[in-house]
Amino acid sequence: MKFLSILIVPFAVGILTPTIFAVIKNNNLKKETQMSINSFVIGYSIGWSVSLLLFDILLSVILIFLNIYGNSNLATNLIIPIFISLFAFGAYLMAREKIVINQDTIVFTPAFGKNKTYYFKDITRMEKGILSNGIVVYNVYTNKKIFSLDSMKPGVNLFLQKAQTFNIVIH
Repeated sequence: MKFLSILIVPFAVGILTPTIFAVIKNNNLKKETQMSINSFVIGYSIGWSVSLLLFDILLSVILIFLNIYGNSNLATNLIIPIFISLFAFGAYLMAREKIVINQDTIVFTPAFGKNKTYYFKDITRMEKGILSNGIVVYNVYTNKKIFSLDSMKPGVNLFLQKAQTFNIVIH
């Protein structure tokens, strides 16, 4: 059984992770076909936040049962609450952070702080970066970096098309 787990983990990481990312990208493209190029929202679906919160509840229940039945130790009581906090913070970020495009106006809602309004005419450049598993990140600049877009969110391709109509250069 020990050696079976040694085989399963690389399989899950090497094959399932790219497959899951491909499915997410295909779903994002389907969502983008239903959006209008003049008015759309870039952000994670609420399903991601709900999933993280459900995972938080599961971890909390596991921690409670481990403590009730005396099977927990100091490491468990330190590590699991850290993960619970990280997942709760991630759920908050995914639910809050979004970019709303309406004609030539961009309203960016950051994780913390007030909404910020920008215009496509104010964008000076965009920089493209590639992360692992083919995830592409676009940093958007006026005089300074104002926000980032990643290819895992629906609406990014529409943003890029809209940026091209305003002659914004992507480096």
